[in-house]
Amino acid sequence: MDFTYNVELITAALDYAELNMVKYEGIEKVVIFEVAIKLDETDEHTKMLKEFKKGLDLFFNLKNLSPKLVDLTVEEKEGIGFIRFYRDIHTVDIAELDMFINFSNYYLNSSLIKDDYPNYSILNNSYLKKNILEQAIKTPESDYLVYRHKGKVVVYNS
Repeated sequence: MDFTYNVELITAALDYAELNMVKYEGIEKVVIFEVAIKLDETDEHTKMLKEFKKGLDLFFNLKNLSPKLVDLTVEEKEGIGFIRFYRDIHTVDIAELDMFINFSNYYLNSSLIKDDYPNYSILNNSYLKKNILEQAIKTPESDYLVYRHKGKVVVYNS
């Protein structure tokens, strides 16, 4: 896949209010899609991840694909869960992103932190903002391409 497709895919991903982050790691050629959820005792995100993995396996079998990288992680910070979907940019399909969003909406709808709920915005939290800025300053990468699309910011590390 070429650079133009990569930019189009990532820009299209920004139209999803459910996505908290879209990141392209230029060196590793990995795209990361992230949703944020309010964590509770129901543990619905575990069920969502299990079912999403099954759906991805079926999708890859039907499309006869062998992706280089497929990974899902969950990170917790201050009662907020960050579910990240990692894919290699060369074999990722926009249908996978649609599936990730649909599974997130189906299993996590009441706990999803969406762009259209400004009261839940992570960037309203000054502590988190400060930590994000400190981490950005400390990172060894010095080449970034940053742009804004419909209120969201895209950062390319190169």
